[in-house]
Amino acid sequence: MHYPVAGAEAGFLATLAAGFLIGAAFSTLSVSGAAFTSLFQTLIGVTTALQPINVLSTSLAALVGLRTYLRERRVALPVAAFLIAGVLLGVLLGSRTAVLAFGRSFSGAYLAVMGTIALLTGSYIAAHTFSGEWHREGPLVRMVRRFEGLVKELRRTGEWEKLAESGYSTVHASPRRFTFAFAGETLSLSPVKLALGGAAIGFVSSLFGIGGGNLFLFLLASVYRLPMHLVVGTTLTAVLFTSLWSCANYLLLGMRVDWLLFLNLAPGLVLGALLGPRYSKFIPELWLRRLAGAALVFAGVYMLHRALQVPALS
Repeated sequence: MHYPVAGAEAGFLATLAAGFLIGAAFSTLSVSGAAFTSLFQTLIGVTTALQPINVLSTSLAALVGLRTYLRERRVALPVAAFLIAGVLLGVLLGSRTAVLAFGRSFSGAYLAVMGTIALLTGSYIAAHTFSGEWHREGPLVRMVRRFEGLVKELRRTGEWEKLAESGYSTVHASPRRFTFAFAGETLSLSPVKLALGGAAIGFVSSLFGIGGGNLFLFLLASVYRLPMHLVVGTTLTAVLFTSLWSCANYLLLGMRVDWLLFLNLAPGLVLGALLGPRYSKFIPELWLRRLAGAALVFAGVYMLHRALQVPALS
């Protein structure tokens, strides 16, 4: 099938399968949605801007996947809200800078930056799973053990409605600090620091056409030490807003979208995003982190390799 705007060729079944893999991976790990969408686009020979299809794909996968996370209360909505508050300005500046820096087309420089970000964050996330922190009794380790123990119990009894009862809840909130509970443990975070982190992520994500999932995950899982079973749903919430906001800016700036390509990716994205969250709770914390890190490292290496082969286009 020919995609006229993208200037590429790909079979419908191949596009459908790619959409499924992207949707399943992104909704399970909250990373690599844009990276793997870019990977697919470069494989089929897309020569126009990759960013619009990237953000449309991550938006759809996040929207579909969130239904399960919200029902099971595996989303920290206030955390996502603080991140989004910071994202507003960052995205506005980033999408305009993207057009000035990269133009309205695909370039090797764009891939090089995307690849570097994915490689660095993925390496850190994976390497951290082998640190001594997992052998110490801290809040993160206690949350993880309680959540994984609950999932094992509910898998035996089948009383899955009890999962939400141990899900996210706000304990205390103030402009300086708020405290929340998850799986019977509590943690406190700074709203100001979350908003500042969101501003930086919003700028970078819109500048390079990524939903920001890997950066949100890095901030929440590696910097703030939140459990992955809470981080993924929270990240998808923030990414949904970031991606939609970025897409609106791209359209206003005149960047072209191959709607036929997106519509052929969409059924696979939806199916993958429906299944990913349903089964992610059965994956142990450390393996979720390792899979996320490995996915980012793979995508990063591929993007850097492609960056050396693709000349800048205008």
